[in-house]
Amino acid sequence: MLEKLRELANPYDFANPVSEERSFYGRSTETADVIYYLNHAKNTQKPIHIALVGARASGKTSFLNMAEIEARRRDFCCVRINLNEGDVQTDLNFFRKLFNAIVMAAFSAGAYGGRKGKTFFSYLDLYARGEVEDIEQIPFMCAILIARAVKGGNVNFNVPDETLSEDLTAIYAEIKKPILILVDECNVLRENRIILEKLRNIFMNMSGYMLMFAATEDFFPVMDEVFSPIMRQFKRIDIGPFKGHDDVRQCIRKPLERLSLPEKDVRDLAPSAFMMEVEALSGRKPYEIQLICHELYKRCQEGRSRRFSLNLNTLESIQEVIARGQNIDDRPLLKAAKRMKSNLFLILDAACGGTENLSLEDTWRVEFLFNGNERWNREQYIRHCQELQDMGIIRIEPNGVVFCGDQFDRIYMKYLARSKGARILLAGLSIDGHMLTRFADISQQYEGFQPISAATSELGAQDVSPVINLIEGGKLDSGWDFNPLVESILMNIMYQDAGSRVRLIEIRFRSDIVNGQAWFLWQQPEHAAGLRKLRKDIDGLRRRAEQVDFEIATSHWDLSVLSPDEICDRVQSIGDEHIATRVANELMEMVQHYYIQRKDKQHAMDVAKAAYRLQQSRLHSNANNVGYLYMDHGDYPEARLWLQAAIQYGDETDMQLVLYNSGILHSIVGEYEAANFDFQRAKQEKECSAACAYRLAVDAQGYLVTSEVLEPTSLLNLIDEAIEALGQRAPIPRPVHSGQRLLH
Repeated sequence: MLEKLRELANPYDFANPVSEERSFYGRSTETADVIYYLNHAKNTQKPIHIALVGARASGKTSFLNMAEIEARRRDFCCVRINLNEGDVQTDLNFFRKLFNAIVMAAFSAGAYGGRKGKTFFSYLDLYARGEVEDIEQIPFMCAILIARAVKGGNVNFNVPDETLSEDLTAIYAEIKKPILILVDECNVLRENRIILEKLRNIFMNMSGYMLMFAATEDFFPVMDEVFSPIMRQFKRIDIGPFKGHDDVRQCIRKPLERLSLPEKDVRDLAPSAFMMEVEALSGRKPYEIQLICHELYKRCQEGRSRRFSLNLNTLESIQEVIARGQNIDDRPLLKAAKRMKSNLFLILDAACGGTENLSLEDTWRVEFLFNGNERWNREQYIRHCQELQDMGIIRIEPNGVVFCGDQFDRIYMKYLARSKGARILLAGLSIDGHMLTRFADISQQYEGFQPISAATSELGAQDVSPVINLIEGGKLDSGWDFNPLVESILMNIMYQDAGSRVRLIEIRFRSDIVNGQAWFLWQQPEHAAGLRKLRKDIDGLRRRAEQVDFEIATSHWDLSVLSPDEICDRVQSIGDEHIATRVANELMEMVQHYYIQRKDKQHAMDVAKAAYRLQQSRLHSNANNVGYLYMDHGDYPEARLWLQAAIQYGDETDMQLVLYNSGILHSIVGEYEAANFDFQRAKQEKECSAACAYRLAVDAQGYLVTSEVLEPTSLLNLIDEAIEALGQRAPIPRPVHSGQRLLH
């Protein structure tokens, strides 16, 4: 295996945003939200705009790339703008860039004669030289005004709102499709509030245009003031760390699977224990996961490791990568931290690893609630915190314990701590977010016990009996609004066997710090020994809570796992399109899981049908997989519809496989010229891998037959074999039949 790794390019890219759909992992909830609002924009004249909010290196640009792919899949005209500081220095600079981007996208969409028409070349002349031979070829008043202002050196020219609005309305009427404007690096707009106000005036009442802004949290106080409030006109989508272990697993293992490594080699290279370590160390941040795996893959290529593992040597290697361009000796905090023992790192994590908004005394209460005196008593804890303050690591304030370093220090400290056998997060969460995370962490010591949802409320615990009633098939209470928990339950029982039982466990907590509820699913309610241990641990939590002024209570319900059709019934009874979109997306993701990993073709078909029932749409990145599934089931008309959707709207990186499958389908139904055409097109596309594919061959009588191959070593070889088989087939056509399955 290691020899093969040396021949293959490193599949982990921490330095660049993700641009290919097949390299984008996780974010299913966020993606479903974008799909919902794109569908909404297609069906209304008043789109709801989107604001993507996240820290630097959180994955906003990658997500913006995926949003653009989803929009193009739905026949949007997409306009991409990457801002820099110079763009917002003047009104002229900004709106020249904005208007030009929209006009060029319109030409690319075929408007005004497209990129080969006279209008296009006249516009280029006007943009570059400030003049044009035939002014009547320019249908944009704005373009003329901007060009003359630039040529005349009138840098203070303000593009008139009314003129810009008229031109944009005319462009939309010409294109006849919704226009999505994706703007990255929006933080620079903080420096010119007037531009933001002008964007509000133009786009908030304009039909056919949808804005998608990406920026850090710092940008949104200004935006909130201008758009008064932002939540009324923008849907906020937070781009942060991955939300669950499955996303982390995909981010680690999927790149290896794309190298066509056998499943056993992938498991050996990235074992489950390693993935849990990475999840804890990275805080589920995609950038850090990619960085870690990139370095570990490199070590395997160089023969320094046989598998991915986090030991002292690999951690030091990762620290060196993080520190490139930085002089650690110029950072007093890190110099001091290098002298710290593991015990002080654990104190640091308890004091401000999750949140920096709790007083020192309250951090001790939280520490005691979850760990008692197991690690330290109160006196020792306070003394160690004072020691950290004396070292310049933290600052103890009346309303919080604050980490004294910057963002680089936060990242470096995590890996330094891990190299000394300790774990810290320095996550900078809110108090609520920190407490919900601490309760969710209760599940880590139990197999098959996973956190699924949590909520805080100043009004006390919410009654979840309507949720249980709905899951069990009852009617929905019209006055009830607790959809997130329903969604979490449905999304987490999907992968269980229908008819089996799971236990929903609720922990309610109340204090002057936070009030709320945390919900968990126990996937093996018949596991008596595990439940006894869990009850014992929760009893201990309850006793400790009483000593630090917390109240803890628990409840549980045994639920029957629903079939895909029953899941659809529950979702449709809610009538929430957001949930319908997210559940449908998750069902679509399950198709390949059941077909390849579980080898359960019937269940794969059931989830595919359920997904379509919820969304009534074939516009999905897995359309090719569903088309393949219907082809396997002999439903060729439905297979054709799905494959056509994949060809029209699919990711170009997978187009070779889509066209090959389309060629196989044409061969099966006797459309040999069309089959050959698709096979020839597939040969010209970028080579890609496949989890499974049909092989087309000729039997002893000269008739075409198909057989299935899992993880073919080369799709190009299968294409050549298919073209050869078409040339060798018997002159008298006969329907293709499926040969023996090759499931190895």
